Amino acid sequence: MNHYHFTPYIRLAMFDTILNEFKMDRVIWDYEIIYIAEGKMLVTVNDIQYECVEDDIIFLRPRVHHILESGYVKVVQPHVHFDFIEDEYSKSIYIPFITEDKMTHTQKKWFRKDILTEMNIDLPPVIRLTNSYIVKSILYRLIDEFTYKYPYSEYMQRALLIELFTEIVRGYNLSTQNTPDKHIESMNQLVKYIYSHADENLSLDDLAHIANLSKWYLIKVFKNTFNQSPQKYMFGIRIKRAIQLIQFTNMSMKEIAIQMNFENQQSFSRWFKNLDGHSPMFYRIRENVKTLSITKKNVAQIRQK
Repeated sequence: MNHYHFTPYIRLAMFDTILNEFKMDRVIWDYEIIYIAEGKMLVTVNDIQYECVEDDIIFLRPRVHHILESGYVKVVQPHVHFDFIEDEYSKSIYIPFITEDKMTHTQKKWFRKDILTEMNIDLPPVIRLTNSYIVKSILYRLIDEFTYKYPYSEYMQRALLIELFTEIVRGYNLSTQNTPDKHIESMNQLVKYIYSHADENLSLDDLAHIANLSKWYLIKVFKNTFNQSPQKYMFGIRIKRAIQLIQFTNMSMKEIAIQMNFENQQSFSRWFKNLDGHSPMFYRIRENVKTLSITKKNVAQIRQK
């Protein structure tokens, strides 16, 4: 799988309300995310028709023929047009309202590369999520940033676009797992809780209480959703948190052990090595060596000047 560093270019982000019947037949050069906040819309993509209702998400890709239609019902459809990777053409490309056969030779060069195929990210054109309110909240913030141009807005827009897309991908993948809809949101909330309490030594009983499930049912649902047990997932997060403290703080190993809620440094070290295969000091020494190497390189560059 190819990996990309997203540097999004947000071409347009706006609230849009349709009051009259309309039909749009086109292809676009970039990507578009449309959120149906109110009303209904018919969407035809590659001759397959979808009826979109409130809270549905429409995801349109470059060079994919689609038709958007509404009746006489009011449709509120906040949306965003964007490139995943900004390039020299991004600022000059506009939003088309025509089909590909009506485009000029120059216009046909403007199609963005569909990198999601290479990344094995497969999203359908219409997505229905149980946590769509999260997507809606992020999209509304993005539109506000685009509209009002707050300080450092460009950076915030990029961050929000990445967060928006990630929530859509995560939500869609969870919806395709063998997890009952009623538990998808509770699993999302449980994972967020684990991340925000990585310093704590949470037990399986604690996790079951937070998820409001029995221990054994929690294990079953969690494995169906994340392909691993909740304990293994939590230990992975705690190890990453410990490594961050070791590498990027001046805390002693004893202080880190206390921070991570261990009785003493020895029990922390045993736990760490049992899970990671290395002692905690391995990461402290490696970081010190890397820092020393960078410092020597900087000194050498200064001397050369």
